[in-house]
Amino acid sequence: MGFLHRLFGKKTSPPVRKKSEKTLIHLRCCRCGRKYILGENAFVTTAEGTMAQVGGYLRITGPCSGRAQLCPDKVGSLNGSLSSSPPDFSREQEEEIGTIARSLRVGETRQWECDRCHIPQRYPEGCCTTVT
Repeated sequence: MGFLHRLFGKKTSPPVRKKSEKTLIHLRCCRCGRKYILGENAFVTTAEGTMAQVGGYLRITGPCSGRAQLCPDKVGSLNGSLSSSPPDFSREQEEEIGTIARSLRVGETRQWECDRCHIPQRYPEGCCTTVT
């Protein structure tokens, strides 16, 4: 036991993670009325996120290549909540939501699409909130 203690050092507890701010995006489908809260009970897939996941392996051309305003973000309901999802998925979703929120805050036009209705809709003004 003394050998392991000298080899690995003193046993310490894992660092305490500070609670950080979280961005939520509130959406409501204009056709079916379904309410989504990105960052809580819904997921989103963006063109930017898809491009980041495939890296440099594919060359994508067409109306969605590099122009988020022409390619609606796909939004759907989660079974449960984002906090109960696997850590990798939660982290990816936080990145996707952050990308959307940053572009909306600088005035870019973006669209989203309900997974039920498949109707492209503009993100409403003031849909982003930050909670701690």
